[in-house]
Amino acid sequence: MESPRHSCLKLELPNPTKPDKIEPIFIKATWYDTHFGLSIMNGLDSWVCKASEEEVRERAVHRRQKQAEKSMCFPPASSP
Repeated sequence: MESPRHSCLKLELPNPTKPDKIEPIFIKATWYDTHFGLSIMNGLDSWVCKASEEEVRERAVHRRQKQAEKSMCFPPASSP
């Protein structure tokens, strides 16, 4: 069984309707070897994201394709 690792973060963002007021957002990430989960809270509402192993794999494949496209556009820098 995978043992989870956790990361926590507090973001302080300006309130869109009251720019002089700061609103805290709390984010907790739970990391596994093959997938992850996010919990996001602002004190009033909360959101949860559970990325499955399949979703993570699909995103990784897409990301590798994008990186390959970039490397085809720009030749590697020559070393001095």
